[in-house]
Amino acid sequence: NAQLGHGRSCDMRSQSQIDKVFNDVHANAQQRLEVCFDLAQSFVENYHGDPAYTSSLNVTREGVFEVFVESLEHGCFEVSVDLECVVQIQALLASPGISEQLLDEDNNGASVSRLTNLSLIFLFLHEFSHIEGNHFLALEDERARFYECPPSANVPSGLSSYLTGRATAEGIEIGDIYHCLELQADDLAFQLFFDSAFEEDWTQIRERAAAATLTFLVVDRAHSFESDQATESHPSPEARVFALTGFLLGLWLHDRAQTDHETGVVSVNTQEADVLARADPFLSSVLQTVISDMSLLMQASGSAALYAKFEAAPMIIEDLGIWARSSGLAEDVFSTQGAKDAARLTGINAWLVSTVDALG
Repeated sequence: NAQLGHGRSCDMRSQSQIDKVFNDVHANAQQRLEVCFDLAQSFVENYHGDPAYTSSLNVTREGVFEVFVESLEHGCFEVSVDLECVVQIQALLASPGISEQLLDEDNNGASVSRLTNLSLIFLFLHEFSHIEGNHFLALEDERARFYECPPSANVPSGLSSYLTGRATAEGIEIGDIYHCLELQADDLAFQLFFDSAFEEDWTQIRERAAAATLTFLVVDRAHSFESDQATESHPSPEARVFALTGFLLGLWLHDRAQTDHETGVVSVNTQEADVLARADPFLSSVLQTVISDMSLLMQASGSAALYAKFEAAPMIIEDLGIWARSSGLAEDVFSTQGAKDAARLTGINAWLVSTVDALG
């Protein structure tokens, strides 16, 4: 935070504040990473207050996509990120079609610089969320790391023997545990990333959703370069973007929920005939555009198989309506692969949360 000179009294989460910082700092790649790291810390502080841990940044120059958060000692963590991360994000934004559609600033689009910055901020928020979510309790080694692209055959730092033993006894795949931990980190990062955006204008929601999707895709592309096998450590991009759209719909619904002023109880009406009808302004003005941006970015990522599996907006929105009414449904009630993946992991995630809480 020393680099930005801000404290909790100055909320750095708004787009105008972020833009101002980068207008004042004509950043090269290293400076960009340092400033985005500080901004991500500001997001955490303004949402949670002062964290109960310290974190530092280590920028490497190995020319490979590498990001991980490491536990150094009790309460101290370090996030390591290679300069190649900036290169890969900007390379994806330079893909054909992106500048004409997503980056058309005359049509409420974003700039390459702005989306790069937001993508890096989200990446750091995801790393902080592994700390905030007490995920290191799930790992065997106290000096463990959570990798965004594990260096050896896509195998992350090992889970604790207690956790793997319990999972085996329950018939739970180890890969699914990693997927749940990553989705938990995504969800915590969404809370931090989008909290202030809903207080401003919907354009910021679109930009931040595109930035988060961009992060998912560069991580997935780095995995595909490292291994021909499906990643063991991260869920599919379809599952991650479905979780993101579900989060946004849920946040919008909750923002417009009814509060009983006598009891303070907040109720969100998600009855089948009501949920999508009430959300129609948000669906038509924001989520359909967000899903279109996601589709464009998936196509630009160069993965024909991934793009082919990403279904049209009406199917995704239909699944979102089902998800909003009840997130504990079997995967076969959903049409899209992202929703099916998310539904399959829901029960495993509930088991994982209770098991890791017991470790603490």
